[in-house]
Amino acid sequence: MCKYNKQIYFFLTVVLFLAPLLFTFAAVCVPGSPTCATIPNPLGADTTIVSFITTLLDTIFPIASLVSVFFLIFAGFLMVTAGGNEEKLSKARQAFLWTVIGVAILLGAKVLSAVICGTINQLNPLMPLSCS
Repeated sequence: MCKYNKQIYFFLTVVLFLAPLLFTFAAVCVPGSPTCATIPNPLGADTTIVSFITTLLDTIFPIASLVSVFFLIFAGFLMVTAGGNEEKLSKARQAFLWTVIGVAILLGAKVLSAVICGTINQLNPLMPLSCS
């Protein structure tokens, strides 16, 4: 058993000392050379945090709007099918309440983003941000 432990420790020691060399070999990449692969920036040329948040909100907002409409319809369906049952009505009201809270958070994020961007533009008029 001791013999195997020594072999395992030796192997792990060699691997731990040689593993950083792999990263240094991977780092040797001259930009523009045919062997150097580059990944294009999916955000485009404008890579500020404001443009990232704006792009993120512009992507999430339509999807979340459709989901919220679906949940509003679902909450209405629960209310219609409750049939006077108080337990089912309370579940339907709770589903409706949480849907309205989600829509409020969604709209609040959009409004808060516009307010923050407008405030930054007022504080720094020489370099305005695009708040589309």
